[in-house]
Amino acid sequence: MILWVSDDGFDVAAYPRLARLEKRGLEILPSADFGRHKKSHPYVEAYAADGLDLVTADDIMYPQGWLAGLIAARRAHPGEFVGYRAKRVVLDGAGDLAPYAEWPSADVGESGPRVFLPGGAGVVFPQRLIAQCTRRGTPSPRPARARTTSGSTSRHFAQA
Repeated sequence: MILWVSDDGFDVAAYPRLARLEKRGLEILPSADFGRHKKSHPYVEAYAADGLDLVTADDIMYPQGWLAGLIAARRAHPGEFVGYRAKRVVLDGAGDLAPYAEWPSADVGESGPRVFLPGGAGVVFPQRLIAQCTRRGTPSPRPARARTTSGSTSRHFAQA
């Protein structure tokens, strides 16, 4: 598990709980400040070639079986984004995005281009997207918006 830190003055010694977790295997690595992408962007740059494709929040305690569920879902749906939390994208009468607060939860098992996975409970990215992002690179500290290739969808599945 990796904790990406964008604070140049960060000292793990100032955080005894993190220091204890580091001794138990937590990696604490520096990252440029990519804003909301600071968890996913450095991961894509550093580890995409290894086939790692899971991004998740660092402030949630996950239940037993959580990771096994994500891995099983990825194997069952290798070309899709998969995750535990999902919203159904809603458009207003003019065809514009409705406010996020109006998007309902997606049904378990629902799949499609209008299923949005916010990422808090973990999202597994399709390997072809990771490979494409790695090939294209990012010329600035602000990552380009990812566009999935035809056929990429998101799938919501129940937590174990």
